Amino acid sequence: MAKFTKPETTALQGMFASCLDVDAIDELLLTAIGLALEDITAPAARPLLVAKCIRFLEKNETHCIDVAKELCLRFPDNEHLDAVKLLLKRLQRVVVVDPRDIILVDIKVMVNRSQLRNVLYENVVLGHPRPVVGVSGVRQSGRTHSWHMIRQVANTHGIDRVWLDLTAWPDQDRRLEKLVQGLVEQANITGFEAPSSVGVTPEIKGQRYARAIAERLALRPAGERLWLVFDSVDRPIDPSIVPFLRALCDAACDSVFQGCTIFILGWGPDFALTKPALVEVEQLSDFLPIELKTAAEQINGLGDNPLDPDTLQQRVDAIHAAVQDGAWPNSIPEVERLLISLSRELRVL
Repeated sequence: MAKFTKPETTALQGMFASCLDVDAIDELLLTAIGLALEDITAPAARPLLVAKCIRFLEKNETHCIDVAKELCLRFPDNEHLDAVKLLLKRLQRVVVVDPRDIILVDIKVMVNRSQLRNVLYENVVLGHPRPVVGVSGVRQSGRTHSWHMIRQVANTHGIDRVWLDLTAWPDQDRRLEKLVQGLVEQANITGFEAPSSVGVTPEIKGQRYARAIAERLALRPAGERLWLVFDSVDRPIDPSIVPFLRALCDAACDSVFQGCTIFILGWGPDFALTKPALVEVEQLSDFLPIELKTAAEQINGLGDNPLDPDTLQQRVDAIHAAVQDGAWPNSIPEVERLLISLSRELRVL
């Protein structure tokens, strides 16, 4: 998924505006990606058609690259040309294979997460996956940020991944049945039948659902890898959700099913497993000065015209000042803003 910034979306809209009419847009798409407008969206007014095309391209990175190249080729005098070229540069950036070296995912900056990086490295490079990985930290500390790194690594290494965020549903839908339904659909789990839970405690209900899911996961073809990411697990409404997740993690640690790693974002005391030695938990905490400096240096290294050491140090000093001015995790948005600003100054984003 390309995930456009607002300026990138505006630039694409501006480039499409150079097409004389809807037929011209249709012909451009056919030339670039072999698809017509009717393959992407139903007939509509031109502004809506363009908006839907851009949403389609955002979900199809390869098509986006091809269409952006065609737009640049056809409209070299368009005022948005440079912005679209920057978008192309970002999308065509060399993919980082080693999780320990990831600094940018789409338009997000990845700082610290050394334990998560090492776990992902052990999984995809060394071939020693952990059955369960936890990310712990207060709300707004960047737990969901970890999902973007997990997603990037999974995509790079051809691993199926499922992300289920409890906050994605309104309170009335934040039930175990809804969570399991999403898991079954997204992970393509076949043959699942909801177990009876009439008259049982939330603990027993969660355990029964976990056992039923584990049995189906055990039937997946050998060699297929799957990463299950459960986010915001400290914000359940249904008291059977945490017992379900805990029992599913225990099943993974007991090797009831293979080739699957479970990531719990929002790990806490409720997740006391029977085999804790098999679990790796990262505790998110304040940024270290060296972590911020390293992030800035990595971004600087991606630029075509890197900043000189003195200028780069000025940017690093500003980032350090932002950390000192605000208590963690309240300082995170400003730190991220400054690192993204540095990325744009270097024309990396």
